[in-house]
Amino acid sequence: MPAPSLEQLRPAIAAAHGPWDAAWLDPEVFAAHVTERWPDDAALEVGLARLCLSDLYLARACLEGDADAVASLMTHFVRPMRPMLRSMGLGAADIDDAEQELLRLVVLPGARGEPPKLAAYRGQGSLARWCRVTATRLALHTRPMVTPPEGATPLDEGPMRGLERATYARPLADALAAALARLGARERRLLQLSIVERVRNRALGTMFDVHESTVSRWLASAKAALREEVRHCMHASTGVSAAEVDSIIRGYDGHFELSTRLLWPTSSP
Repeated sequence: MPAPSLEQLRPAIAAAHGPWDAAWLDPEVFAAHVTERWPDDAALEVGLARLCLSDLYLARACLEGDADAVASLMTHFVRPMRPMLRSMGLGAADIDDAEQELLRLVVLPGARGEPPKLAAYRGQGSLARWCRVTATRLALHTRPMVTPPEGATPLDEGPMRGLERATYARPLADALAAALARLGARERRLLQLSIVERVRNRALGTMFDVHESTVSRWLASAKAALREEVRHCMHASTGVSAAEVDSIIRGYDGHFELSTRLLWPTSSP
């Protein structure tokens, strides 16, 4: 089924700018923008129900460079990101910088002439959610990385202290690298963000577009899979008895996140 005509879209277009109390766009310009993003083979009523037309209207007006539209984007979608950015560990100055960088990324062309990121917004989901995901990804590059104290090793604390460093530190690090290679891409990325970069579950939910409880389940499953793979790799690489490997892994389990953070490969797969 072809995309609808301007005449068919005219009532919806008239309603789309209502929330902004402004008519920033020529109806034909916005109609073309909508038809380019029309859900495949959708009937008129179905397509209109799937699209967030008022958000799509604001996005197109921003891409056209309308200053009032950009100000509305800042007020309604960018500034509300501040609490989320704060929860990810950004300070006030970093949040200010992230706000400005987010606004620049979404409304201005890239350094090589790439279209603004906002051009990728297709209206099949709220603009607020799209901005949250974009802000989360930006914040992950903006926030300072948490690094362990110089010279720290996972054998310095807790249940790992009694292990012989020369015997087990290197095999354990190698086992972790091998275990990570056996996990799926999503599991590796989740573990890196959660354990190494210390991103909170709520922010991870925003980034992966799922509920926080789903992130918790994914992480529990990924950690269990990682522990099992480390166990298997340690047994294969050291040649020690299964009982001794289990003893090592029990110590590793006792400080799982500390050990994983300190042993995480600098270029994990």
